[in-house]
Parts: sequence; C-alpha cells; structure tokens
Amino acid sequence: MSTGIPKLVSLHDAAAALGVHYMTAYRYVRQGQLPAVQEGRRWMVSSADLASFQAGPESEIDSSATVEDLRRLMESGDETGAWDMLTATGVHDDPLRAQQELIAPALRQIGERWAVGEATIAQEHIASGVALRLIARLGTPRRRGRRSGTVIVCCPNDDPHTLATALFSNLVRAEGADVVDLGRVDGPSDVLARVDAIEGHVSVAVAVTGPDLHDATRALVGPLKSHEGVRAVLVGGRAVPDEITALDLGSDLYFNSPELAAAGAVAAARS
Repeated sequence: MSTGIPKLVSLHDAAAALGVHYMTAYRYVRQGQLPAVQEGRRWMVSSADLASFQAGPESEIDSSATVEDLRRLMESGDETGAWDMLTATGVHDDPLRAQQELIAPALRQIGERWAVGEATIAQEHIASGVALRLIARLGTPRRRGRRSGTVIVCCPNDDPHTLATALFSNLVRAEGADVVDLGRVDGPSDVLARVDAIEGHVSVAVAVTGPDLHDATRALVGPLKSHEGVRAVLVGGRAVPDEITALDLGSDLYFNSPELAAAGAVAAARS
C-alpha cells in the first residue's frame, strides 16, 4: 500500500542517474532547477522530481575526452589553449563548474599518470601552475545571500601541493562562508593566530596530499582540536582515502567527497 510519500534518493544517486558530476547536480539544487531537501548532512531528491528533471536537463560538457584534452594542455603549460577550451565549453563564467568538472578531474588524471610513471614530476608542477592561473582567471565562486561562518584552510608545511587548499576554498565559498586560505603553514601557531583574530567560532580544514605527511599532519591537528575557538577540524585530501585514516590523523569528521566536506566544514563553523 502506498503511503503517498515520494521515494527519496541521495543527491549522489541523483547525479549518477543524470550522468553528471555531483557538483553539477548540487548546482542544479542551488539554482532551484532540481528540488531537494536536506536531511542531516545529505541532500535528498524525490524520485518524481528527478524523473521530471530528466525529461529536460540542461546540456552538459562533453565527457572525459574534454578532460583528457585539458590535461594535455595543462601538462604542456599551454595556459592560453586551456583557457580557450574553458570558454569553448561555456563554463568560463561558472567558476565552480569549471573547477569541479574539468580542472580537478584533469589534475587527478595527471596525478594518476605520475603515479604509474607516465608523467614526470615536472609535468605535474607545470600543470599545477596552469591550474592555479586558470582558477585565478575564472574568479571566485559566489553564493547569493549573506555570508556566515569562517573556515580556515591549510596544509602541512612540507606539502608541495597548495593547489588543494585553493580548490577546497572555492567549494567553501560556494557554500556561503568566509574562507582564510593559509596554504602551507609552519605549525599550529600560524593557524591559531588567525583563529584568535576572527570573531566567533571557526572550523579548520587540513588538506593532505601525501602519506609521508601523516606525522606532520598529526602534529598540526592536535593543538587545533584543543583550542576553544575551533569548532571542528577536518582532515582530507588525496592522502586520506577513508574514514579510518581521517580519524587516525585527528579529523573530527569524515566525508567521502570534497563537496560534502566543504558543506560539513561550513556547518561546523556555523553551529
């Protein structure tokens, strides 16, 4: 017997059904195109609304071929060609979409290629530089309405990939919070000095890109967790593949995607 209550699916499942990145589905929700309700930390979509949306969703970027082409341009240091690709796909005026659907996947491809010896460390560094300049040209993603809450984003001093903090900071900004992107920090005192300068509670997000940084991460996170002005500390990134690793490094929370982690960091700062 039907209860008359529409079946709800997670936004991750809705994105899979639509064949789009999670961040694209999230943008549909934020722009009012796809109705959704928030249950705890998850966005949920009714099956009926999903079916209606599937009848006429907006066009999407052309698949992985575009990402691979962008990766090649970034590895070669061709910033002009990479920017032309973003404008050709029509995402240059949507910074978060360009970041999450093209730039971030291209960077993941480069990291995977370097891990198996198909790309050099020089190519990875060149691509990271191009990515930073593309993000700067795209501008800062903004969410309408009054901003509230502050999230401090940083990485351990020996982490060579400060690009991770820039990417995550944009996700936080899109959630409607203020961001202090410190990049690499010498130690917890650098972070706590900023915490003390901010009125109200904050959360701290620590990005870690290599397993060799785990000890440095623990040393950084410990003092942050005991400070009364820090509402929560989140640890994530390429070197944090699961909840067990995150908790071992001192994270208060764990999320299985950067988009959800950004929403969690903002929620913690506002609580």
